[in-house]
Amino acid sequence: MQCTTRGASPSRRLETSAVLLDSDHQTNSVTMRLAGKVAVITGGGSGIGAAICRAFAREGALVVVADINADGAQQVAAAICAGGATAMSVHVDVTDAGRAQQDR
Repeated sequence: MQCTTRGASPSRRLETSAVLLDSDHQTNSVTMRLAGKVAVITGGGSGIGAAICRAFAREGALVVVADINADGAQQVAAAICAGGATAMSVHVDVTDAGRAQQDR
């Protein structure tokens, strides 16, 4: 999987399933409910937003971590990518409509 920052496009499609080991070390196939979807999470650089980003990534979504705190957004995106999912960070202030349009 590929990690990106604002302006770059991921080039790979997400996997549609994962294999997990249960407590008896037997494999179980898990369908990822958000595979092939893009999730834009505002406030994703910390707290509840970061937890939502991680949860959506576990479900197979390509996650866009959008936050006014660029460093926090980058850290969350990097952690998601380190776990094998796809994410990108975007610095944006959604409280300023004009600025949000410029940041696209």
